[in-house]
Amino acid sequence: MFVDSNEMPIIKKNDLDLLNVHNVQLTNFKNFKSVKKRSNTILNLFNFDEELERFWNDPLKYRSKFDGFLGVLAPDFSIHPNMNKLQIHMNTYKGHYIASFWQAMGLNVYGVPSWAYPNTYDICLSGYEPG
Repeated sequence: MFVDSNEMPIIKKNDLDLLNVHNVQLTNFKNFKSVKKRSNTILNLFNFDEELERFWNDPLKYRSKFDGFLGVLAPDFSIHPNMNKLQIHMNTYKGHYIASFWQAMGLNVYGVPSWAYPNTYDICLSGYEPG
């Protein structure tokens, strides 16, 4: 796994065919079993942190559930202004680690940058492959 200068696991860029983006469906992971056409569906992981912890605790266990999907959005652990920088760094790290791990396992994973306030940009926006 590659990390950047902030020791943040790197999420590699993925190209999405913008000409066919109107055919792409976005579905929450909670509903993945009901998806009929996986090949044009991207799963989002916009869930409460308590629910995302299962991916952090065992990312390999969930990897096979994404087979056949167009892709998955990186887990989006909470980042908000009342958190200290260590908490922000850890939540960013966890999402990046899982995304990078799944990419190494052959999944199309798309990064989801989020931040709390300007002095957290260096943490929150690190770990993304340029471009």
